[in-house]
Amino acid sequence: MNGDYINQLETTVELLTNENAKLREENEALRKRLIMYENPHTPPSLQLFRPKPVNPGGKRGAPMGHKGATRIHDTPDEVIHVSEEKCPECSHPLGSPIRTEKKTIFDIPPPQKIKITEYDLDVYKCSNCGSEIRSRHIDCPQTGDMGIYLLNYITMLKYNLRGVIRKVQEFLMANNELNLSVKGINDALLRVGDACRNEYTAIQERIRRSKWVHIDETGFHVNGKKYWLWAFRSAENDILVVIVDSRGRDVVKETMGEDFHGPVIVDGWKGYSYLTIIQRCWAHLIREVDAFKLEFRMR
Repeated sequence: MNGDYINQLETTVELLTNENAKLREENEALRKRLIMYENPHTPPSLQLFRPKPVNPGGKRGAPMGHKGATRIHDTPDEVIHVSEEKCPECSHPLGSPIRTEKKTIFDIPPPQKIKITEYDLDVYKCSNCGSEIRSRHIDCPQTGDMGIYLLNYITMLKYNLRGVIRKVQEFLMANNELNLSVKGINDALLRVGDACRNEYTAIQERIRRSKWVHIDETGFHVNGKKYWLWAFRSAENDILVVIVDSRGRDVVKETMGEDFHGPVIVDGWKGYSYLTIIQRCWAHLIREVDAFKLEFRMR
């Protein structure tokens, strides 16, 4: 074996060694980036590589022996009798029917137009204290000129059906011939929020008195700024939602009170570490065990 060949081998080994070291560095950097999306604490919404569902195969549809179900209709609100006088094929008079067949359908009424109601509210002056008292009606809101049913309608369109305000505006115009501005719809939603404030406070008080509380938080952006949606659920299934621009323990202290120390069921977020009685969320614990098993097998 001559010296040139040995020098060539040494050069090749050095190049491969350097390339191996570089690849190891790149691999480590990529593993650190990947762990942001594939670790026990990654929420399902951020997991990039989810296992594909297994297709069970077989024919589509109900399995053999399955008994079909027919919708059972309620008592009809209206019964319409339908007759024919002439045969549509030859125009011959039909006379008396040979039988009557029933067909029941269900439908929704036509879109309702806006109903305008005027309330003439009597105003009194108390002879005892001098206060002016305006009469109240259960269907007449104290603020604004939108009725309770319309406020509820707009709220359902916005939050239950997740409609953006401009789409809600278009729907009200097309379906009900009601022309409202974007600001008018937004003001209506704010009034509904103000009306719910007492119930919101009552839910918060019930959660504070609960035997234990589940707490979790998830982040999202509002106009480019990071916010967190906090969910507090009591043992009695009361649920309180808090949306703030903080993920710190101050949110827990403000919501649950300074003297609250548990018990809570939470994940491993450090914002809960000051609490005295903590039960780790089983879903997070199982994910951590699965991750440890996978890491152990890869060693």
